[in-house]
Amino acid sequence: MEELKIEFGTPDSTYINYNILQVPVIYNGEPSKYKAIIKNGNLLAILGENYTVLPNEEAMEAGELVAKSLNAQHFKRYYSDNEARLYDTYILPKKYRIDPKDTVQAGFTIMNGIDGTLAFSVTGFTFREMCSNGVMMGYKKLARLYRKHTSGFKFDKTMLVSYVDRIVNDTLDVIESYKKLTQINLNMEIAQKLAKARLLPKKALPDYIEIEEGKVVSIDPEVTLWQTYNDITEAIWHSAANMDSKRVEFNVLHRIIQI
Repeated sequence: MEELKIEFGTPDSTYINYNILQVPVIYNGEPSKYKAIIKNGNLLAILGENYTVLPNEEAMEAGELVAKSLNAQHFKRYYSDNEARLYDTYILPKKYRIDPKDTVQAGFTIMNGIDGTLAFSVTGFTFREMCSNGVMMGYKKLARLYRKHTSGFKFDKTMLVSYVDRIVNDTLDVIESYKKLTQINLNMEIAQKLAKARLLPKKALPDYIEIEEGKVVSIDPEVTLWQTYNDITEAIWHSAANMDSKRVEFNVLHRIIQI
């Protein structure tokens, strides 16, 4: 068998201030079309040579710029376990009343990755004051900004403001849909879909959806979809799962309870 020899070339230290190195991969003495992404001395990924790194720190700076323009307040910042992926959330100060006891605020989430697993993107975000839980809006019918880290990737912080303003406006439409959920009761069809959803943890389902052997046997028909939605999003938001998993779970929920 032919000997395989992998070496690393001279590091690109463009982002050394963020402890990020991009190092060419040398295969059998010849340049390959790949490079290693290293952060804080840890190898995060081997990616194509045309992959364009955007440090998470610069994505955060962009979020702060947008927040200042829109008078938004920083809410929470989350990283993946290896710190390769960033989720940075902001909320606007205005509160919208959904029912006599409940208010919601609109906002946005800045997302970015440096290991090829997450594009730079901005999606809507809502915050419910009653239970201090947030919801990430990642489904495609809403406005969102999505840019892959390819060779043509360009990052213009000033253009972000208009994009995010549109995203926030779409999120206000979501809040109007929340109000409609207060007028609709939970039914067996939706309950069955929630129970069968493979990527939605069963422990996130409320007690009034009773499940036996994988099937819903009873529900409380007096419960509204708004309460059901909030009980599930609260369980997801406050769970011990990382934000990567929560983002997937929110997307699954939004395919079932459409808003």
